[in-house]
Amino acid sequence: MISVFFMIIMRNFFTGIPDSLKESAEIDGAGPLYCLIKIYLPLSTPVLATIGLFYAVGRWNGFMDALFFLPAARDYHPIQLLLYNILQGLTQVDTLDPGDAAVPGMGQVTENAAIVIAMVPILCVYPFAQKYFVQGATLGAVKG
Repeated sequence: MISVFFMIIMRNFFTGIPDSLKESAEIDGAGPLYCLIKIYLPLSTPVLATIGLFYAVGRWNGFMDALFFLPAARDYHPIQLLLYNILQGLTQVDTLDPGDAAVPGMGQVTENAAIVIAMVPILCVYPFAQKYFVQGATLGAVKG
């Protein structure tokens, strides 16, 4: 259900949280669920945002699942697979007849446009997650 890489990242983050926070909450009468919800989850927003962004980028760039499992259902293809099919069609057209009257270098221009189109949604999400990265870097840098 979760990547081993993400589990290692979360484990290392949680081992960096001092035990004194949990012990002080237990002295005040907090149970394990209260410690998780009120102490560990608010402290773990940077690592959860990082894993969420990694997962979102992986799902956004993943066109192989649709390529394997939805080959005939073109209505359900993700944008990455549609761009891949467009680029494959352009390379096949470019290799058929080099003496054609087509615009030279049009395949490269289309490929660059497809890359920009594929990057725009992730670039729009990143500024919202950036504050958590700054918090995580600050939290990890201050040891005491």
